[in-house]
Amino acid sequence: MTTPPTMTETEPAPTQPTFPHTAYGVELSWLGEDGGMVAKGHVPDLRFIAACNHLARKDVGLSNIWDDPCAQLDDALKVVIRAWAIPVQPCHGFEWEIAWCDITEQTPGAIPITVLWP
Repeated sequence: MTTPPTMTETEPAPTQPTFPHTAYGVELSWLGEDGGMVAKGHVPDLRFIAACNHLARKDVGLSNIWDDPCAQLDDALKVVIRAWAIPVQPCHGFEWEIAWCDITEQTPGAIPITVLWP
């Protein structure tokens, strides 16, 4: 007969997301592999798009988010999402990962994010 362990092992806490680029008072980072961007907090539209354009120019040399001089503000606004997210354990080779599907303000540990999802 074996006795159950007296101490429970817990998984390490997920790595908190980092937002290494700051522009116009917005902390943001790339999100995923398809050119998405994420900002900490629910950021107003124009400030968020301006910060994303800044990241695209400074980080990879694009003229704007889509590297298209004819791109319009309305094009960008169509793909801006405000959501809530929680950090999860990275499993795809990234430094950090978040889950944001079905996460609400009431979810424990949830943080507000603004996402540009092309």
